Amino acid sequence: MEAKIFIFTTFITSSQHIQISEIKILFIYLQTIKHVNLMDKTIYVMHANICKILANPIRIEIIEILGENEINFTDLQIATGVLKSNLSQHLSLMVNYGILTQRREGTKAFYKLSSKKIALACSIMKEILVENMNKQHEIINQL
Repeated sequence: MEAKIFIFTTFITSSQHIQISEIKILFIYLQTIKHVNLMDKTIYVMHANICKILANPIRIEIIEILGENEINFTDLQIATGVLKSNLSQHLSLMVNYGILTQRREGTKAFYKLSSKKIALACSIMKEILVENMNKQHEIINQL
């Protein structure tokens, strides 16, 4: 049992890209093992991988544009000004990691956030950024 956990954890920690399907498999696997605490190092690696996906200005902009709305590809492309091929790659990655959901209607693809919490998390990080910038501005003004 310990060897299986080690091999599985090594696979996850050495992987650069873990997709949402792999996260679901990992979660189910970890639930079946009584001796593994979900708060072991693996959960931090998975968390970091999601943060890596969010650590891109275009993807953050997509999240902000979507908010609570469902928007089609063309409207997202116009709103972001990103080339179609580049936007397609970003959206595909975000869908694969479970950040966005995609719905097709004829030839059009529509995207929305998979959870409102994603927009909330990005909004909180933006608030922290603004607070830090204000603090730095105050320090500079005191000089």
